[in-house]
Amino acid sequence: MRRLRGRGDTGATLVETSFVLALILLPLLLGILEFGLLFKDWLTVSNSSREAANVISSAADDPVADIAGLRTIENTMTAAGIESLQSVRISNADTGQSNTYIYNAVTTCGWDPCPDPDLPGEYVPPGWAPSDRNVVVGNLDRVTVTLVFTHDYVTGILGSSVDLTRSVTNRLEPQVYSS
Repeated sequence: MRRLRGRGDTGATLVETSFVLALILLPLLLGILEFGLLFKDWLTVSNSSREAANVISSAADDPVADIAGLRTIENTMTAAGIESLQSVRISNADTGQSNTYIYNAVTTCGWDPCPDPDLPGEYVPPGWAPSDRNVVVGNLDRVTVTLVFTHDYVTGILGSSVDLTRSVTNRLEPQVYSS
């Protein structure tokens, strides 16, 4: 009796095919997962830095400008987890003067050093104080907000973590007061 090639081996072929497909598709799916989570964090960091720069440029020389920007970051970083935020730097894009803040949930202020003038016991005057910011039309300062965030990979396929850094620069808005 003559045996046809391929007949009778269907079960073994399906098992082998499933095994090979699993070996190919599983890393692909895990890579897609990792990229999706990384992209979500990148969008969150980008959005947070942009929103903080907008708030600080609007507040300009108001004494609460820095803390207002930092509170904006707290509110917008919830999707990524603010605990992984390494630092926030608020700087003058023209002179390089800057203030660097670290998130610290243990303190009342939430930031180290504390730029909140409403907390006299914790308040530390910033190096580039809001009162030093030029808000005169024609010679406006530019503020840069830089966030450094550590994204931890879930599977470890691409490594253990990567730092995401995003900087946004805005011109301060002129402060016009009505009489």
